[in-house]
Amino acid sequence: MQPLNIRRLGGAAFILLVAFVVHLQIGQMALSWSALLNSSSLTHQVFFELRLPRALAAILVGASLGASGSILQTVLHNPLAEPGLLGISSGASLAAVLAMVLSALLGWALPIWMITLAAFIGALVIALLLFSMAKRYQFGSATLLLFGVVIGIIAGAGITWCLYFSPEQNLRQLLYWLMGSLSFAHGQVYHLSPLFLSVFVLLIYDSRYLNWLLLGDRYAFSLGVDIHKVRPRLILWVSLLSAISVACAGTISFIGLLVPHVIRRIYGDEQRQLLWLSAILGAAVVLIADALALTIIPGQELPIGVITATIGGPILFFLLLRHPYD
Repeated sequence: MQPLNIRRLGGAAFILLVAFVVHLQIGQMALSWSALLNSSSLTHQVFFELRLPRALAAILVGASLGASGSILQTVLHNPLAEPGLLGISSGASLAAVLAMVLSALLGWALPIWMITLAAFIGALVIALLLFSMAKRYQFGSATLLLFGVVIGIIAGAGITWCLYFSPEQNLRQLLYWLMGSLSFAHGQVYHLSPLFLSVFVLLIYDSRYLNWLLLGDRYAFSLGVDIHKVRPRLILWVSLLSAISVACAGTISFIGLLVPHVIRRIYGDEQRQLLWLSAILGAAVVLIADALALTIIPGQELPIGVITATIGGPILFFLLLRHPYD
């Protein structure tokens, strides 16, 4: 097992720090240290109740998606795998959309934390379903991938039905959730952060198996790795991270796919390094994307999922043209 490259991790952490500081500066109100230290000032309230939670939520979401993508691309032996490929994001989105539609039809005022809880439960149900199937039937990577695609299709059909029967005044909120936004995460980040840290520690502990899994199931098994226990456990950790991301910000595409993919192209396949870099740079990319979402159109906020898809799609397209896998 190779030691972590401290210089690379330090460089990634510096990029994250710069993105974090820049993100905190974005807004119509200029920040000053004297106003921040005054707990009764409007600047203090805006910073600690809006800007700081949003920036922390961007880090939480980006780290969750980046780490999830790096693990899935190894476990499934697919360089273009991402959390949405297993249907987890779709399950979370379906649960959140269903909660919003039912509340609108019943005339209830549904608080944001209940939408977040519904999304988390939806992702958790899909995660436990995949975990139990993988453990009971000892499915291989290809079969799990196909199950994820099928779950995503079924959840997508359910979301379409919800949109069709949703009241018109509720459609904008639904579409905004499906396109991804950190507007929902202000009050949720502090509750979900302990869960993220716990899962990430467990993921780091299990990451020692990843370099062996990368070489194939037979090779890993010959080295004493019980793949029928390790693979379902890794999928469970990834599913929980995906659930945290969707519960915070809805569906955000391309982060879990593009960030680990680019890092692997540059630095290679050493899995512990890939996991850490994907988490750190995934957080930085979401901070940058959210900063763009807040500034491209003055006075308006674009869905962050639109930004990541618009930028990430062409980048991945040219990467595949230059370095095809065939």
